[in-house]
Amino acid sequence: RLNRPSIWYLNPYVDDSNPMFISYGNPALKSIKRNSIGLDYRKNSQKWNVGISLYGDYTNNNITRIQRVDENGISSTTYDNIGIKKGLRLNLNYQYRMGEKFGTYMSGSIAYNQVSSKEMDLSNSGFTFNGIMGASIGLWKKAYTSFNLSMYGGDVTLQSTNSIFTYTNISLNQRLFKDKLTFSVSLNQPFTKRFKYSNDSQDQTHKIHTESFYNQRSANFGINWRFGKFNANVKKARKSSSDDKMSSGENQGGTK
Repeated sequence: RLNRPSIWYLNPYVDDSNPMFISYGNPALKSIKRNSIGLDYRKNSQKWNVGISLYGDYTNNNITRIQRVDENGISSTTYDNIGIKKGLRLNLNYQYRMGEKFGTYMSGSIAYNQVSSKEMDLSNSGFTFNGIMGASIGLWKKAYTSFNLSMYGGDVTLQSTNSIFTYTNISLNQRLFKDKLTFSVSLNQPFTKRFKYSNDSQDQTHKIHTESFYNQRSANFGINWRFGKFNANVKKARKSSSDDKMSSGENQGGTK
């Protein structure tokens, strides 16, 4: 697989709005060449479906975020193709529904990554989490409540590690007038008043620990009215025996 660097990594503009923390891109970055192997398993029925996949990746020219601190304490951040990255990722998707009264789902991944660089004589490793799970329960006629829990974080780079945070949401919905009118009430982060995000970065020249706090607790109320009807007429494509569809397409072989 090929992964091209984003414009933020390439932009040579020097951002010195904070003179103690300078950042700039590297227009000489090359595309990442990633070798990947995976195993997938999927099974479904009328009520549920499940999918499990295991992937391994290896990259020897990974784009690495580099932070250096000089003798005056000024931090400079840029990017370079000097990282070797090895990773193993497990993905899980599950969904179950029992009529209109109950439904639950789970989707996410857990990964273990190792990052190293001979040029900087550094290495780092750790777990990364990314997922969401939830359920919906029918309460009475045309009314249901839902609960969602998300988890993100633990990202690992050559010099830094980020914290893990969770996000919760509870909502109540009521449909009326043949599903034309919908009332909804939701609570975000009902169990956590403030969220703390932390980052640790270090090498031979520096050791930095940062913490940021966010107030994310909120409540929302919504009213939605659906006008008219929506009818979609889908025409079936005609069958074709042309061999062009065998060779057309830009993503043959799964590489882009």
